[in-house]
Amino acid sequence: MKSKYDDATLEKLRRLHAEGLSYETIAKRVGVGKNKISSLVHRLGLPPRPSPIREAEKKPPATGKGNLRRVVPSLAELLGEKT
Repeated sequence: MKSKYDDATLEKLRRLHAEGLSYETIAKRVGVGKNKISSLVHRLGLPPRPSPIREAEKKPPATGKGNLRRVVPSLAELLGEKT
């Protein structure tokens, strides 16, 4: 089965993929949907992009405390009182 994409389009996809662009950006530049780009990347044997969702899951959740006390002075510190 022959691809409906010509060699120039596939070469453009390879080049944009090598530049590290997202599937969405590549899709806009090539003029197809991002799911089609994902399919073509797989068919061409190019490495898939890491999932931004999975990357976010690896990061520790923010606790909301941390350095806040060191950055924001207490009311007593603002008034010059010793704590």
